[in-house]
Amino acid sequence: MRNIVIDKFMKIFSIILFFTVLCVKLEAQKADSTTQSDSYQVIKLWSFENAWNGMQNQQADTQITSYQNYLPLRNNFIANLGNSGSATFPLTYSNSNEEYPLFYKSLKVYYSSDRHVFYNTHKPYTRINFAAGASKDKGEQYINILHTQNVNKYLNFSFRANGHNSTGYYLKQENRNNSFRLSTNYLRNKYKLQAYFNIEKFRLVENGGVQNDSYVIDSLYKPENLNVRLNNAKNTVVFREGFLHQIISLTGKTDSTDTANIKYNSIFEIQSTTRYQWFKKLYTDIPYGYYSDIYVDSTATKDSTQSETLFQNLSLVLTENNPLKTAFLLGLNYDQRNYYYYYSDTLLNSYGIQASVYKTNGKRVNGYFTIEQWLNGYLKSNNKFEGKILYQFQHFRDTLLFVLNTGYFTKNVAYYENHYYSNNFKWNNNFVNSAFSFSTFSFNDKLYNAGFSANFYTVKNYVYFDTLTLPKQQNHTIKIKSATLYKNFKLGHFHFNNRAVFQQSSNDSILPLPLFVGVHSFFYQFLIFKKVLHVQFGTEVFYFTKYFAPEYVPATCQFALQNERQTGGYPYVDVFLNFNWKRARIFFKIEHVNYSLMAANYFTAPHYPQTPRILKFGISWNFYD
Repeated sequence: MRNIVIDKFMKIFSIILFFTVLCVKLEAQKADSTTQSDSYQVIKLWSFENAWNGMQNQQADTQITSYQNYLPLRNNFIANLGNSGSATFPLTYSNSNEEYPLFYKSLKVYYSSDRHVFYNTHKPYTRINFAAGASKDKGEQYINILHTQNVNKYLNFSFRANGHNSTGYYLKQENRNNSFRLSTNYLRNKYKLQAYFNIEKFRLVENGGVQNDSYVIDSLYKPENLNVRLNNAKNTVVFREGFLHQIISLTGKTDSTDTANIKYNSIFEIQSTTRYQWFKKLYTDIPYGYYSDIYVDSTATKDSTQSETLFQNLSLVLTENNPLKTAFLLGLNYDQRNYYYYYSDTLLNSYGIQASVYKTNGKRVNGYFTIEQWLNGYLKSNNKFEGKILYQFQHFRDTLLFVLNTGYFTKNVAYYENHYYSNNFKWNNNFVNSAFSFSTFSFNDKLYNAGFSANFYTVKNYVYFDTLTLPKQQNHTIKIKSATLYKNFKLGHFHFNNRAVFQQSSNDSILPLPLFVGVHSFFYQFLIFKKVLHVQFGTEVFYFTKYFAPEYVPATCQFALQNERQTGGYPYVDVFLNFNWKRARIFFKIEHVNYSLMAANYFTAPHYPQTPRILKFGISWNFYD
């Protein structure tokens, strides 16, 4: 079955690639009359996922503020298992309609930030980020290399390589994670292409947590000498993803009102999207009592799980260059999935339709309304309705943005939540579709560095892992409400930056959440050496209130409910020193500086204490000559 899926994808990809090359050659033969702006930036970047969200411009990573947080955890209110690169879970709730493999979700945060980012450069551009941490014989190394350059002003290639190794502070906790991303985009008047290929590999040594949390809390033993629950367990996770989006203009018109900048406006287009995901997880262990059940082999565990997904969309689009200044999209969707585990091999197909109305080029008002409906196959009865309105205007020197986003969608529970068989776990469920709704209102003030959002969510037929670490479904509706605030204060050289979330779940026993999660930094910023060296010196505090955080299950990379002890109520305090000199940024920081100065309840998940006090440093350098 796997070969069928791969062969089909390769045939489709080959046809698209041939058509792409043909379009590029034909388009290259035509002269382009667009002039280059005198203010052309060295690098331009944007994110793109679908037509109705458009190309969202982004800023290059050159900021000094929060540079010391090189991993996307605290800034996104994400908790891990105490070691960099380990499995993660969110401290806040959000309805997500993302399609990723179930056993990969706890790791996807590490490389998801630039998954849909594309580049255009005036000069070859390279950025190297390096960071390291050390505490006695424990260490961490992190390196991220980005290179991007244009072949000409239409065609760009870029690659990003990432390596992250961490021995961990506790026994049997080493992580070795790597990723590689190759992307390209070709943007002409009548043909546009955006594509990437991403591969990630995680090698995780699993220790199951410390044997007795009280030894940490009561400081009875040195943390690095504590016994752990697993001594021979490892997870190897590989995730590959390919993405290809194309636009072919069928009709259009030339705008020659500005003779110095003649522009072609596409009116009627064909758009196609292809996304392919391949996932594999291998869990190995020597059983000795950590798991309550053994179904296959009592001497050795070797659980292999694999899945493949192919998604395709073909759409006809009437662009915003029509008299109504609003775009209309009508498309067909195809989804093919293959799941493998032990002796099972399942192939599933689905067909659906979608329609969208959107506006992305408005001066003040933009937005979209989109509908998706799957008509048959595995995803039959899955649907989605979503609308979003953005209103932005200038008020003197200020820019204000109001956003209203609301939607409703139903979707199948993850296949492996219904069917799974391994050495330590097995289940065969018949869960019904889950239903989600959300309404969000947000406000952002650029001049005053402030923002607010009010969020309301409901979820019916919610699937979770219970205290026996097995999947269960809650048939009642759970309601979640939250408020997100950020405000950055400045008084002279002093800065006080704040981000916080207040939230509440209507069913804490099934969907527990901390009432408050916040990140607060206070620093002094100044210039020295003829005002060319920027310096920040300050402290940052990360905190969330007590709640029954889920416990980690290494065999499935999932987080399950527990009601034995609460985590939270403990501040994590860092002290940092950041420098920015021309193209270079440097940081030094002491993480968890308050270690041993207060009650030692530094857990974000049961049995997994955070790292004690540790020194970290890093450097980032941009090259574009």
